[in-house]
Amino acid sequence: LHDALPISFKNPVDGNPRFQTINSAVTSTFNYLLTLNQNASATLSDSTFNAVPGKLGMLSLQDSASASLDNFTVYGLSSMDSSNLTIFGSNIEDFDVHDSGNASVDNCKILTSSSSENGTIVLRGATINTVQAYDGSIQRFSDSIVDWIYTRNTGAV
Repeated sequence: LHDALPISFKNPVDGNPRFQTINSAVTSTFNYLLTLNQNASATLSDSTFNAVPGKLGMLSLQDSASASLDNFTVYGLSSMDSSNLTIFGSNIEDFDVHDSGNASVDNCKILTSSSSENGTIVLRGATINTVQAYDGSIQRFSDSIVDWIYTRNTGAV
């Protein structure tokens, strides 16, 4: 997202930066990307990241960040660089886990779930349109509905 308004949680002086929302909406007339870095964490419950039509809201975890999402709606969500993500009852359009990122997903609706470069996704009770597993990544499913599966270069489902 090249023209995104950046919002970053990183480089704490003391402790770890936290982003917490309950029953909230983050809305913008611009594309935006909220990034959690290093030991930053987020707890998002009953909340949405959205933008006006034609714009996107995204959340990215990097460098061992962590997040817990419950009943969360977002266009784009990614976990990378050994970050950990726990998601329950959420709606995600573009979900991406790579560079040894990890995600545990329960009872979610996902348009596209992608993994690569040793990313791991465990999905239970999910409804997913398209699954893409590439380059040593793993996506494990139980009690889930998947329409399309694509694998390449040792990606496993």
